[in-house]
Amino acid sequence: MAITVDEKKPLAAGTGLPNADSVSPGKLAAALAALIEGAPAVSQSGNDYTIQLKDAKGVNIAAKWLARIWWSDVAAGAVSTATITNAAVSGVRLRVITGTGAANCRDMEWVSTSGGVAKFTATGSGTKWLNVTCQGNVYSAQFTLGS
Repeated sequence: MAITVDEKKPLAAGTGLPNADSVSPGKLAAALAALIEGAPAVSQSGNDYTIQLKDAKGVNIAAKWLARIWWSDVAAGAVSTATITNAAVSGVRLRVITGTGAANCRDMEWVSTSGGVAKFTATGSGTKWLNVTCQGNVYSAQFTLGS
């Protein structure tokens, strides 16, 4: 059975009538948006930092996703050399890429919760950038640690 896409109406092959196998632009856009990440929402409350992963339409991701998270001195920059302690609150820190465990963890991989959230407590000092990457895109937000 052939599947065709028409801007006005998907058609079943040879019938001129839509069928359940037809792919409309709206269905295709919704399916792709669920698979492609968009800009995450990053927030701070005291020493707690929350990253809400979102899809391409800006909807909260309702699945566990892998994200790389690091602190830098400039947006999307190299990993900071500052001492920053991170403790997991929500999600799972899989590994520390740069640093020495939680005592000085500046670059890490996380698996979000099933609601697309990674949350942790971070202590340190100074103004730093919190960077998040999923699927190759890098997003950065500036925060003052210890505030």
